[in-house]
Amino acid sequence: MWYFKRGAALVAVGDRQKADDDLRRALDLEARDWVRGRIHCELGKLADLSADRTLAVREYRQALALAERDNDPPGKAEAERLIDRPYTGTSATRAR
Repeated sequence: MWYFKRGAALVAVGDRQKADDDLRRALDLEARDWVRGRIHCELGKLADLSADRTLAVREYRQALALAERDNDPPGKAEAERLIDRPYTGTSATRAR
């Protein structure tokens, strides 16, 4: 869980290489499906930031399947949203 959380934080601040390293390390460890789904969602965000929409959607679809399998409604909603609309890394706090 720790590598996932740190990886997600690194995605949010734009440190792509370190985020990718942590997220891939997290996938190598044993975890519940909902956690693995959230990891795939973050990997999808990295793919979107790298302009690889095909890979991003593949990651989001994997996240969606894992969220459905392990009853994770928030994870499912995020994956569905990101399948429809690419992650850009912008947020309300950055817009200020």
